[in-house]
Amino acid sequence: RERYYVKNKFEGMLEDLKTQMSENNLSLQEFIENYNF
Repeated sequence: RERYYVKNKFEGMLEDLKTQMSENNLSLQEFIENYNF
């Protein structure tokens, strides 16, 4: 159950990230450059 929760939380974070990126019209390349991954 704990693993399920963490997985959902992580997926939720990814969804938030996608939403922010689309709202800011950031491309994945720009995102990577900005955050120096």
